[in-house]
Amino acid sequence: MNMIQSIRTLAYAIILTSISFTIGQTANAQQYEVKNQKEIYWSIGKSDLVIKAGKRLEAGKLEQARKLYKQSLKTTLRMNDRLIAYINLSVIDNTQKAYENALKYSNKALKIAPDNWLALNNRGTAYFGLGKFEQAKQDYVKAISLQPGDEGLAYNQQLVQSKITPVYAQQ
Repeated sequence: MNMIQSIRTLAYAIILTSISFTIGQTANAQQYEVKNQKEIYWSIGKSDLVIKAGKRLEAGKLEQARKLYKQSLKTTLRMNDRLIAYINLSVIDNTQKAYENALKYSNKALKIAPDNWLALNNRGTAYFGLGKFEQAKQDYVKAISLQPGDEGLAYNQQLVQSKITPVYAQQ
């Protein structure tokens, strides 16, 4: 084999390798796109459970909402959807005076977003329902610092303060 044939063979091998690599890259890219699209679609599809649960909660159908939120938590959710599910489960439990459960869900929400004023408010409400007025006050104060001017938070803080003040007055 002479020098020119060697160069042609090498060039041909490089071209074939390049074509093969490009085809492989394209196949991998297409496969990744399809996989990625499925994951995104799947994630969005699961978030629909959170949306449906929210509509049930707004309609006052608490047990249906609870079931959908719990079902959604068994799936892969975006963190924001998981946060919403925990916050709204704590709302449902506070409404039904299941304060220990409300506390559990509020704490899970606060692990995701420690400065979420809604989760703090819900945990404060759970503490209030359990008669733990000092902890409730701490949560309401922090929630107000994060969401100043919220009338509901101000009302909750006044309510818990009215429970604390007589305790100190008696001592």
